[in-house]
Amino acid sequence: MNKLLLLATFLFCSLSAFAQIQSEQGKVVLTDGRTIEGKIAYYYDNPLTLNVYDANNNKQTFAPKNIQEITLNNGERYVAKPYTSPFETSTLIFQVVVSSDKISLYKREAANLEFYAYKDDVAHKLENNEITVTEASGKRYKKFDYKYVGTLTTLMQDRADLIEKIQKTDFTEKGLASAITAYNNGNITYYFASEVAVEKKPYWVAYAHFTNHATFLEDETTGPSRGYQVGAQYYFSAKSRNSFRIGIDVSNYEFERTVYKNYTTDKIKWTDKRKSLSFKYQYDFVKQEKMKVYLLAHLFEVGTVQETSEEIGYEGEVETTLWLRMSPGAGLEYNVTDKMSAFAEANNMLRFKQVPKNFSIGVKYSFLK
Repeated sequence: MNKLLLLATFLFCSLSAFAQIQSEQGKVVLTDGRTIEGKIAYYYDNPLTLNVYDANNNKQTFAPKNIQEITLNNGERYVAKPYTSPFETSTLIFQVVVSSDKISLYKREAANLEFYAYKDDVAHKLENNEITVTEASGKRYKKFDYKYVGTLTTLMQDRADLIEKIQKTDFTEKGLASAITAYNNGNITYYFASEVAVEKKPYWVAYAHFTNHATFLEDETTGPSRGYQVGAQYYFSAKSRNSFRIGIDVSNYEFERTVYKNYTTDKIKWTDKRKSLSFKYQYDFVKQEKMKVYLLAHLFEVGTVQETSEEIGYEGEVETTLWLRMSPGAGLEYNVTDKMSAFAEANNMLRFKQVPKNFSIGVKYSFLK
């Protein structure tokens, strides 16, 4: 049951790209009127810092409160705007979807992709929350509250002709942009057509790692059990937090088994030699310029296994098999250079007591241009 819940959790993670700036060429207009050009990096997991690198890779760091506007060479635009939450007022960087003197539509990433309508320089968060409803009979079910419909209706109360359109508006970027564009009635200074404007730029990463095995599936190893893996990792886009990993793994697992001989029992060392193709899914839970914290789902392996024992001179036949793993893990990756990174992972975390011994360490090389 735990493994099914794990798989469902990973598969429901969004496969979309998020609105963050990952080493893109562009220019930053500051509140003091200066314009800085170069390679720009901004991550919503570190929302108080924006870095700009010049041609010599010299870094300048700015806080959102010092930024007026960001324009990337690919056409994306970002603005820094004040936003008041129930806890504080702060300046946040938003990606512009629709810009207008009447109502503008912005988006940014938090736990999920969030949308904001700005009117008279006041932010109104557009929400569609899932709620639980309890009927008089005691029956409970979940539904969405469509809160964004009420927010848009209030903001556009001077346009009675749009009431029906607002009621039918989907809670998607395209749907919200369509409603706000209709209200602005052509008075638009910028429109970002996300479905066609920006190339996703998927890319590959090569990796290699060493693994110490404390367990295999439900079995605990009793002696030195190690493995080596090389493989490739595929990201769906340059901004995506989601990727799949395929690796060639060579591992030896040492166990202690009981054998019966001459009416007595004896314990001998037994080694499983495994060569396999491993499949994993990775979700970057925290993604910053220099580091990532990620979750792993080890899905399955297909390969060969041979049982051997040097103590009794036994070598079994090489068998081909499929192992359904469905085991969770977590990792930390640090970027040493723009292309190279080092990482460490904890594996098979359902076997909690063995987590310190179930680990991998390795290096990666990114082919992102």
